[in-house]
Amino acid sequence: MAGELEEQIVGKEVEPADEKAIKFYDDVIPVVRLDDGRLFVPINPISEALGLSNDGQRQRVLRDEVMSRDAMRVNILVGDQRRALLAIPLEQLPGFLFGIESRRVKVELRDKVNRYRRECFRVLWSAFAGEQVANSTVVQLPDDELTPAERNLQQAATVYQLAAAQVELERRTEGNEAGLAELEAKQQAMAAYVRGFIQETRRRLGAVERGLATSDPVSSAQAAQVSQAVKLVADLVERRTGKKSFGMVYDTLYRQFEITTYKLLPSSDFEAAMQWLRDWYKQETERHGGLEK
Repeated sequence: MAGELEEQIVGKEVEPADEKAIKFYDDVIPVVRLDDGRLFVPINPISEALGLSNDGQRQRVLRDEVMSRDAMRVNILVGDQRRALLAIPLEQLPGFLFGIESRRVKVELRDKVNRYRRECFRVLWSAFAGEQVANSTVVQLPDDELTPAERNLQQAATVYQLAAAQVELERRTEGNEAGLAELEAKQQAMAAYVRGFIQETRRRLGAVERGLATSDPVSSAQAAQVSQAVKLVADLVERRTGKKSFGMVYDTLYRQFEITTYKLLPSSDFEAAMQWLRDWYKQETERHGGLEK
C-alpha cells in the first residue's frame, strides 16, 4: 500500500545517468545524477545510518508539500541488485535533515545527526561540483586529517557553488510561476546550509583564537595518547550500539574542548581531555556490564 501511494505521488521510477557512492565518515551514501543534470539522494541509506525508520521518513517526505512534489523513485544499485528508492533533490537534503524530530533519534545518535546536518550536504555536493561524474568512490577524510584551512576552503567553495546555481536558477525561472515556487524551495535549502556554515565557521575561528591565546598545542606523543583514548572509547560505544562510533567520539571531543582537531588541543587542556575520555570509557564499561579492554 505504501509503495502504491509512493508511486501515485512521485510517479514511475527513473533511471539515473550516473551514480556515485560517497563515503561520509563510516557511512556510504549514494547520490545519482539524472539526464538533466539534477542531483538526487535516496533517503533510505540516510535513515538507516541515523537509526530512523525508513517507512516513517518516507512518509514524512510524501506528506511534505515541497519534497513530495520534487521527489522521484530512482533505480539505484544496492549491493548487487538494483532497487527503486525514494530520492529527494540534493539541495533539499538540509531541509530533510533539519526536519528530523530529536525525540525520534536515539540519544547515542544525536551527535551523528548533528554532524550530518553540518557536513553531509557539503560533502555530497562537493563530490559532484564542477566535474563530470567519475566511477571512483569519493572518501571524506576525518576531521583530524584536514587542516582548518582545508575545511574552510571546502565550505567556502560549496557556498560559492550554491550561489552560482542560485543565479542560474533565477535566470531560468524569471516570469515562470511554477519555477518561482521551485526557486523558493531551493532558497530555503540554501539558507539552511549557509546558516550552518556561518555557525560552524564562527565556532572554528573562535576555537583557533582561543588556542592561540592559551598555550601551545599538544606534543606528538600527547596527540597519540588522545587518539588512542578516543579509539578505546569508540570501540566500547560500537560494541554497545553496533554502530561505527569513531567519528562521533572525535566530534564530541572537539565540541567539548572547542577545537577543530585533536592535534590542536592546547597542552594546558591535555590532562583534562584525557580525564574526560577516561570518564567516558568508565561510563561505557559500566553501561555495557563491565566490558574489559
